[in-house]
Amino acid sequence: MGRAAVLIRLACGPVEGARAAERGDALVVVDVLSFSTTVAVAVARGVRVHPCPWDRDPRELAELVGGVPGVRREEVPVLGRYSLSPLSFLDATPGVAVVLASPNGATCAALAGRAAAVFAGALVNASATARAAAALGRPVTVLACGECAGDSVRFAVEDWLGAGAVLDCFAERDLSVEAEVCRDGFRVVRDRLERLLLDCASGRELLDRGWGDDVRFAACLDRLDLAARLQDGCFVT
Repeated sequence: MGRAAVLIRLACGPVEGARAAERGDALVVVDVLSFSTTVAVAVARGVRVHPCPWDRDPRELAELVGGVPGVRREEVPVLGRYSLSPLSFLDATPGVAVVLASPNGATCAALAGRAAAVFAGALVNASATARAAAALGRPVTVLACGECAGDSVRFAVEDWLGAGAVLDCFAERDLSVEAEVCRDGFRVVRDRLERLLLDCASGRELLDRGWGDDVRFAACLDRLDLAARLQDGCFVT
């Protein structure tokens, strides 16, 4: 007899992420613009990233873990060195601990609770993340975080594409119907990722603020061959 299929699910938003954690699934948190992409770059540089939920002061958490809080993109370098811009970590100091707060990816990761494992997945590390999650041999939920606005979650095409890229690396028989459709959608547009990210709502917002290079960086499929996993409250390789 062959190996029993391991179900790979697609979910959206922090509520569904918490449910997946309660089931004991491994959780892949996908927030392409920009938390997950930034985490992948940071851990590649040897940085320990502590996710901070949006309703908590990152300065308080940074003091507890002996690290530094991330700041707004516009506040680098006056108020701090690191932000949710992945480019702010390209020359990061290895070994430093950085606390990153965001209403989407960081909040979902920080609330993951009882998940068997938590990974930060993005287009830039999709294949490596899928391999690491699959190696656990248990159910996996790929969480497209979306844009949180109060009690609602807005669909974010960049996270759907990132989730599809991760799902594309799992065995086909393992996928739920929702995950299969997401994966197939990614396959159709995988050659147009940069254009799509620059023209989606979140990408246009960053572009208008002068952060187009962040979007272009985030659109680079499998730029990094590493999985960022949450261990003892921080993401590491």
